[in-house]
Parts: sequence; structure tokens; C-alpha cells
Amino acid sequence: MLLLYITGTVLIALGLTGNPEYLANGKLQGKLILVVLLTLNALVLHFRTFPILGRSQQVASWSRAQWLTVSGSVSLSTSIWFYSASLGVARLWNFSVSVWFVLAIGMVIWALVFVAANAVLVLASREAPLG
Repeated sequence: MLLLYITGTVLIALGLTGNPEYLANGKLQGKLILVVLLTLNALVLHFRTFPILGRSQQVASWSRAQWLTVSGSVSLSTSIWFYSASLGVARLWNFSVSVWFVLAIGMVIWALVFVAANAVLVLASREAPLG
């Protein structure tokens, strides 16, 4: 996470030296919001999700809160990391899309990954093996 902040700060500083309007880029603004969300979610992962996963407890016995904590935080982390990385190469979006567009696409990606994570948990909670 520290490396993410260091490289991001350096890239923004370089961008500002070449273009004083660099921070007016909606794609960049969206990515910065996603990085803040990723950082907050890291706290949830470390203090809530990892303790749940570290217990010797079957998925089928998890409470609804435990299930949603794991599926929500894991899917959020996965979707933001991959989406943020892809934003780095989405040069066509520079100064051409709004921050709201970037965040809306991120929300759709998170929703899809959330559904997939819950599907995996459903399979993991089955008592009988498939087949």
C-alpha cells in the first residue's frame, strides 16, 4: 500500500509539472477516490475479514454479518485493484470522462465481483461435494 502511495504521488507530481490542469482529469479524480476507498477497505480486511477467515469455522456456519463482511470486502478489494490498474492504461478517458462515470463503472464492476464472490461462498458452504 505504501508503494502505491509513493508511486502515485510521484506520477501526480510529474503530471503537474507538465500540465498544471492535471488534477482536473475526471479519470484521475475517480482513481484517487478509489485509492482512498481501497485504503479504508484495507482496514476492514485486516481487522474484520482476516479474523473471520482465520477461524477454524466452516463457511456454512458463518453468520450473515460474517458472510457479507467477507464477500463485500474481498470483492471490493479485488475489483478496485484491477479497475484502478486498468484506469492507468485507459488513456482515451483522460479529460474526456467525468469522475462520476469512472465511479459508476467501478460500482458495476464491484457488483459483478460481489455476485461472483457470493457464488464462491455458496459453493464453499455446501456440505456435499459437487459431482
